[in-house]
Amino acid sequence: MKAKIVLTTVFILTLTFTDKLFSQTWSTVGTGANNRVSTMAVYNGELYAGGWFTTAGGATANYIAKWNGSTWSTVGSGVGGYVNALAVYNGDLYVAGEFTSPAYYLAKWNGTSWSAVSGGTSGPVNALAVYNNELYVGGNFVFANGVGVYNLAKWNGTTLSVAGGTNDYVTALGVYNNELYVGGNFSNAGGVTAYNLAKYNGTSWSPTGAAWSGASPLVYSMTTYNNKLIVGGDFYSAKYVSSYNGSTWAGLGTGTNNSVRALTVFNSQLYVAGNFSLAGGATANKIAQWDGTSWATVGSGMNQQVFSLVEYNSELYAGGDFTNAGGVTVSAIAKFSIPFTVSTSANPTNGGTTTGGGSYSSGTSVTVSAAANTGSTFNIWTENGNIVSANSTYIFSVSANRNLVAEFSLTTGVNETILNSSVNIYPNPTTGNISITSDKNCILNIYNNLGQLVSTKNILIGKTDFSFADKGIYLFVLVTDSGEIVATRQTIIQ
Repeated sequence: MKAKIVLTTVFILTLTFTDKLFSQTWSTVGTGANNRVSTMAVYNGELYAGGWFTTAGGATANYIAKWNGSTWSTVGSGVGGYVNALAVYNGDLYVAGEFTSPAYYLAKWNGTSWSAVSGGTSGPVNALAVYNNELYVGGNFVFANGVGVYNLAKWNGTTLSVAGGTNDYVTALGVYNNELYVGGNFSNAGGVTAYNLAKYNGTSWSPTGAAWSGASPLVYSMTTYNNKLIVGGDFYSAKYVSSYNGSTWAGLGTGTNNSVRALTVFNSQLYVAGNFSLAGGATANKIAQWDGTSWATVGSGMNQQVFSLVEYNSELYAGGDFTNAGGVTVSAIAKFSIPFTVSTSANPTNGGTTTGGGSYSSGTSVTVSAAANTGSTFNIWTENGNIVSANSTYIFSVSANRNLVAEFSLTTGVNETILNSSVNIYPNPTTGNISITSDKNCILNIYNNLGQLVSTKNILIGKTDFSFADKGIYLFVLVTDSGEIVATRQTIIQ
C-alpha cells in the first residue's frame, strides 16, 4: 500500500512576552516577633527563628518559633531564655543560648520533641558549626558535661568533649577550606597565641594573621564567598568586614562604617548586615550587597540593627531589632524578594498564542497557556530544548527565571500512520535512543522541521536500535526497498 506524504512544517522562531519588571521588595513575615530575632536556620523545610522574643505571629513562642512560608507555629514549649545560635546536625536542630530549660544552654529538637545534649555546658553558648562530622560549640563556659573545655567543645552525637579551648569567650564559628575558624575575645586558642581569630585543621591550631584593632575587635559572623572566607565583626581597622584566601587578608572595598553582625550569600551575591549606615562610602541602612567588586543598597534598608540573614524558599530573610524594612512596617523579621521573569513564546510564531508571561515573586503559582491557531496543533511546552509539559495549560511554582516555548505543528495534510501492525517506532518522545521493529527490511528517512532529509537508516527484519541525538521535532518515514510507505511518525527528540 502506498500513501501520499505532506510534511509537517515547524519553524524555529520566538516571540517573547514579558510584563513590566517589578522592583526588588521587602515584605512582612506574618506579624513577625515581639522582640529581637537573633538567629535563623532552615530545618525540615521550615524556617526556624530564635532570639529574645516571646511571641511570634501573635501567639506565645518562647524564644524560638518556626515559619512554613505562610504561618508561624510553636516549637514545642520553646526554651527558657535567649536563643543565640541554631544549627542542623545529624538530622536534628541544635539550639544554643542563655537558657537552662529544657537543657543547660544547649538542646536539640527532632521535629517533635526536645532533649538534652549530654550534660550541656556551664554557661551561655554563642555559636555552633559542623566540622569533620562533629558539632562544635562555642561560647562563654568552662565546663561541658562536667569536663573542663574552656569556651569550646565538640559533640559527636554521643559525647561532649574537649576541642582545644580558648582563654576567653567565643563569639563565632565558621568553616573554610576544610578548617574550623573560631572567633572571639581570646588571645590564645588550643595553646597557640592567636588574637580574636584562630583556625584548626583537625590536628593543630594556628593564628590567621588578622591584626584588627578596635575597642573590642570581635568577630560576629563568617561565611564563604568567591572561594574566600568572609569575616564580619566590630573591628574598625579593617572596616568591619574582610576577606581571607587562606594566607592573605583584604578589605571589601572601603567596607562599612560600623559593626557587621550577619553575612550570607543569596542570588550569587554577598549580603552584609549589622549596625552600619554606610557601605562603600554610600548610604546603606544596616544592610548592603557586595558583588565581589562594588557595594549596592538593598532597598532602603532597615531602621535598626540586623543580627541574622538566611535564604529560605528563594527569598532572603533578615532578623534583628528593626521595625521598618524598605519602608514597610515589620516586627523584628522581614523577607526580601527579587522577582523572577517568566517569558513565553510560540514556535512557529503563527502556530498559536501564549499567555501568562510576566514578573512574579518567588513561590508564586504561575499559569501559562497556549492556544493553537486554525490549522495548527499544540504539541508541548519546552525550555532550553527540554520538554516541561505536554499540557497546553502549564502550572508551576516559580523559583527561577523561566523561558518557555509552546511548540505548535502547522498541519497541511500529514497522515501520521502505522500501515503495518508489525511495525513499531518507539519511544516518543525520546532522548535520542530509538528502536524500530519490523517484519521486513526497510529504509528510514528522517526529515527535519524544514522538510529536509537529514538522515537515512537501514532497518532490518526484527528490532533495530540506533541513536539520533539532534534535539527537535522530526518526521520519520519508513519505506520498503520498492518505495512502499510502511509508517510515518512525528518524533520528538528532547
